[in-house]
Amino acid sequence: GKQYRSGIYYHSASQRTDTAQAMQQVQAQLLEEEKKVKDVPPEEKGDFKIVTDLRAAAEFWSAEPRHQQYLEKLGMPSWKGCQSPIHTSLFLDPEEDQDEAPS
Repeated sequence: GKQYRSGIYYHSASQRTDTAQAMQQVQAQLLEEEKKVKDVPPEEKGDFKIVTDLRAAAEFWSAEPRHQQYLEKLGMPSWKGCQSPIHTSLFLDPEEDQDEAPS
């Protein structure tokens, strides 16, 4: 979901332009790679679309300490490019209302 999507936040018009161009170049490369695996079933070939948000930098709030490094705290892998599933059931607190916004 969007709550876990990566983001790039720019501070100037030139950062936005440079980043958008880089993302377009990488997206074009990914589309070329996708063509190479056209005979592979969709569930096996992965995703070839960049979903990183590109937005203007705004005020930033760090996550609460209990949300920092949560994968590492549970002994789960979190390196860049890791394809291991995140076991969200490990994070749910039955006493906490999951739909309520933090105060």
